[in-house]
Amino acid sequence: MMSRCMLVFVGASLLGACSPTVDLDLRAAFMCRNRDFHASLQSVKLQITDPTGRNVELADGLGTTSGPFSALGLSVPALPSHFDSNDEIDSAFQIRWYGSRSSSADFAPEDLLGYGSTSHIWFTPDNQPEGPVYLPLLEAGRFSPTTDLAMSYNGGSALDICSQMNVGRFGHTATYIPSIGKVLIVGGRTNCDSGDRCVIPEGENRGIRDASSAELFDPSTGTYIPLPSAPGGGRAFHSATLIGNDTVLLAGGRAFVDSRGNEDVLGSAFLFTTRGFLSWLTDVNEQPWSNILTMGTGAEYRRADHAAISVDDSRVVLVGGISDIDTAVSGYPDLTVDIVALTNTLPGVLTFDLNGSRDGGSFSRVGVPLSKPRAGAKLVLRNSQQGPEILVVGGYDAGNAVGAIELLRNFGGSNDQIEIASFGNLQPAVFGHSATVVADKLVVYGGLSRFPDFSSEQRIACSQRGTNAFCYLEHLRLRIPNESSGPQAAAFDSLDLAFAEEVQVIALTLEQANVVNGQRGDEQTEYYDKNLVRGRLWHEAVSIRGNALVVVGGLTKVVFEDRPSKITLSNGVDVELCLVGQNTVCNLPSRLVGGNERKRFRLHGGDSGRADFQLTSLPGDVLLVTGGRIGNDGIDPGRSTQAATSVGQLGVAPFIR
Repeated sequence: MMSRCMLVFVGASLLGACSPTVDLDLRAAFMCRNRDFHASLQSVKLQITDPTGRNVELADGLGTTSGPFSALGLSVPALPSHFDSNDEIDSAFQIRWYGSRSSSADFAPEDLLGYGSTSHIWFTPDNQPEGPVYLPLLEAGRFSPTTDLAMSYNGGSALDICSQMNVGRFGHTATYIPSIGKVLIVGGRTNCDSGDRCVIPEGENRGIRDASSAELFDPSTGTYIPLPSAPGGGRAFHSATLIGNDTVLLAGGRAFVDSRGNEDVLGSAFLFTTRGFLSWLTDVNEQPWSNILTMGTGAEYRRADHAAISVDDSRVVLVGGISDIDTAVSGYPDLTVDIVALTNTLPGVLTFDLNGSRDGGSFSRVGVPLSKPRAGAKLVLRNSQQGPEILVVGGYDAGNAVGAIELLRNFGGSNDQIEIASFGNLQPAVFGHSATVVADKLVVYGGLSRFPDFSSEQRIACSQRGTNAFCYLEHLRLRIPNESSGPQAAAFDSLDLAFAEEVQVIALTLEQANVVNGQRGDEQTEYYDKNLVRGRLWHEAVSIRGNALVVVGGLTKVVFEDRPSKITLSNGVDVELCLVGQNTVCNLPSRLVGGNERKRFRLHGGDSGRADFQLTSLPGDVLLVTGGRIGNDGIDPGRSTQAATSVGQLGVAPFIR
């Protein structure tokens, strides 16, 4: 049997002295920003768990120890390991760190100042950590820019240790791949000032182009690994779907075809494979990508703004989308009330089946289409006694929000056996929303309930070239009309009124949707007002810890006291933390700081908000935000918000179990 090892917490580092069988060198590193909180730390807690749940000696908090924060260190209990039926080590660990302002080892959640979590640490005969394992120490309730953890541990200066994506981007995808413990970041759009297919709108000095680049974020080091360019050139607003724990399908999307802003909707796809990535690490002639895969012949196979989800470790289902794009000469998508000509939303459903070697596959069409054609839908997976089922939630079609919730089921056989049925209706219908499963409930948050009327805004007019001209708002490079007076003010009010303020809650255990508006909590203070945020667009949401919903960023409608609401991106940086109960969604203060003082749970970066970014959940309830469109001073009237950012940020919810 393997002997046990001892961990010691010393200042800002964790050092391990173990048997020859296992040598764990665990080191903690503060982030490149928001590091001053450690001056107020009084006590710390270390929690060692088995993320696979197999090791009973680490269950129910048995691997937890706590003590004062000091340079003398904190002794940690020995690490009991798990062995397989052949008596060989097959053990997984995850180490979480909590720092408190309280001197009590049993500190209350409101005294929590810091948190950190390693990724999953595996020990098998053939797989052990190479070099130190780093533990990022985050300030609770505030995101920090991603950090080169080794450089931080070794004493690098604050600015030098900040790590950033190799390419600034928005409209990209970011997918956590468990088999390699890294986040795959692909495509999107990036800024440019000249060159082929660099779209510079009239009156602006910078433009955007598609990014063909890709990279991996490694949570264990806090750094980004550049990858070979993705096949097929750049693409944006595509889907990325994890299949099993080792393969990602990247499908569809949009791509510029010239420097005037004309776009194609793509009918191609490709795979990222873990096997190819590991081969590429040792041989640069290898590729982490598959060859280009054709989704099918005809417009019904091309799609962007579609939704995709995997139902098992080899099959992906792709739903809806649009088949083409029409843009104005300026390079902006067209904006007008005259969007009834939108005829290219797709009712079709596709499946992708991975081959046995997991390096290719094929697409095929499902015989029965959706009852409601739509783009911008969200997909939610639920399990039934008959197998996995998919709920198709919200979206838009022909200038209207779609309220119908449709149910897809029977994925175990051929495509002809897949069934589509009605599940219910949203109240109100929305697009640009989020749909998240929390505590066996589906929480639908924000979005727009209708397309706003910008027809009176002279600077933003819809071209009538072709039959498919429409106002495309889902991933819009938005230019807010001037709100001062005249027709511009009317257009601004139209956007204001289109925001959906409701939080809709649906019990997933029912056979038909019972939609209720979740009641917000009563928490109101000078620092956190439940009436402050009224709806979001282009935000992201994720479920953590069983019953918590974290809503991040987006274009936000904000109400200040008795003044009219204002649409800003700067306020969109604020994060809402909600606990989901029986038909309720409660806003909670972002972080308690002693007494009744409240501070917002927010992204780093002052007043610069973001949209079209990605929110990725990592092991240990750590959240990664990458890229996005930012406004240097928020969204101001008459300004565009197409600036791409290369900054990634890590954050954690401000409470403990």
